[in-house]
Amino acid sequence: MEELDTSIRDKRNFLLMIAPADGQKLSELAGFSAASEEVAEAELLDVVTNWIALAASGNLKYVQNAASWISDFVIDIYDFPEEHKSQLLGAYYTYGVALLSYLLEVEAIEMFSRGEKSDNLENFIEFLPSTFTVLTMDEEDDSDE
Repeated sequence: MEELDTSIRDKRNFLLMIAPADGQKLSELAGFSAASEEVAEAELLDVVTNWIALAASGNLKYVQNAASWISDFVIDIYDFPEEHKSQLLGAYYTYGVALLSYLLEVEAIEMFSRGEKSDNLENFIEFLPSTFTVLTMDEEDDSDE
């Protein structure tokens, strides 16, 4: 039996996962057609559900650790201003979560839960605000037209 090529769907889902707040805009910038309002809402629900499931597993703290390590390294090596660290950390973190989600989706890896789900979610919620807004797309102000 021939395997179905899911790369287009996987790419769109990856882009949606990497920018939960603005995944639709990001996927449009990557060349995907704009989703209908109904589809966009369903995709957002899927993305948020995936993020919550990953957070509840307790494994996102390892993604956060790795994102912090590489952020510190980049800040030090390239003399980036320290005030850029939270943005850099958020970008690496969302990339790590999207990659983890993709690997799970294509069944390249398995994941096991660690710790208590409620504690895991509480730790995730502390990091949430900067995570969901790190890759927001700036829109031009069309109000003057």
